[in-house]
Amino acid sequence: MFHPRSSVAKLLLGVFVVYMLHTAWLLYGFLNTKPCDGGRGEPCISSYLAAKPRLQLTLALRVDLFDPHSTFERQVSVSLPEETQNNGSLYAVVYVHKAGVSPLEDRREVHYAAQLTTYITPPSTKGQKASRKVPPGGRRESQRPVSHWRPHLSITVMSEEFIFSKAGLPSDVRRYMRLSQEGRRMTYLPLLLVNELSCRVKDLMEINGSSMQLPLTVSYEGISLRTFRFWIHLHDILICEFLALKNDICSWAKKKSMVGINNLTKHRLQMNVLWRCLGTLLIFLHLLEETSLLVLLPVGLGACVEVLAMSFKLKIVKSKYLSYLVYPLCISGAVFSLGYIRQKK
Repeated sequence: MFHPRSSVAKLLLGVFVVYMLHTAWLLYGFLNTKPCDGGRGEPCISSYLAAKPRLQLTLALRVDLFDPHSTFERQVSVSLPEETQNNGSLYAVVYVHKAGVSPLEDRREVHYAAQLTTYITPPSTKGQKASRKVPPGGRRESQRPVSHWRPHLSITVMSEEFIFSKAGLPSDVRRYMRLSQEGRRMTYLPLLLVNELSCRVKDLMEINGSSMQLPLTVSYEGISLRTFRFWIHLHDILICEFLALKNDICSWAKKKSMVGINNLTKHRLQMNVLWRCLGTLLIFLHLLEETSLLVLLPVGLGACVEVLAMSFKLKIVKSKYLSYLVYPLCISGAVFSLGYIRQKK
């Protein structure tokens, strides 16, 4: 006997299996990039580092005989210009170029502009909070963001001498790649990346007018292709997640009614909004003691969005359920008043 439900279940199971296999294949392709096979006549892109050139790293310091496969850390002092001392910005341009040649004259140089300052609102101490007086009927003035110094600069170069296939070049690596061609041979210059996520908020140093020189720790590490692609995807994922949170917050803040939301969403909000909010808050409190700010901040913002959605939904639902109590209370109050309270003539 033919059972339509069983056939639909098998179809959905097959689609799910195909989806999982496709996801596993994408993950395998991300972790294991296929190298170029020059024996088959494929156009290949070899690494510029395979020829072992004499390179030089130029920043606030100069590293002669720079080895891309090495790891080091240097401490330098950076003199701040007057614009930076007056709440301005400062960038560092990292150059990897041929040794003994100026980076402005080397056609095979690679560079990366890294931000050394960031703007945040300085935290207020208890004494500062108590000393600030709010005028009657006025509002407390919000603090201006102040330029802060990033004391750590993490530089990485993909030091693996990987040979890419021109036809199968990963799209995430392509935007960081510069090519150099000599005849039929095509090489890619060193893949340079500054890790912007290495600096923590508690390490930032406030810049004021008396800050003439500030310390800077420059660290370098040669990484593999897999690690290089991982950092690229992590940067992109964080940007997309913050944009999604921004859109969610703006959407819920501007909504005045449930018009425009389909019935499935309404039902989901009515049944699950409280449990989702409590679950997100519990996860946030659990991670508060055991993880870093990099993971904690998106989860915390997500919890705020859930609380905002719950408060918006409760404002709409509470009037409906309170109306069920208003009429019985009014009737019982009138009966109690007539039966037990002496009425004036």
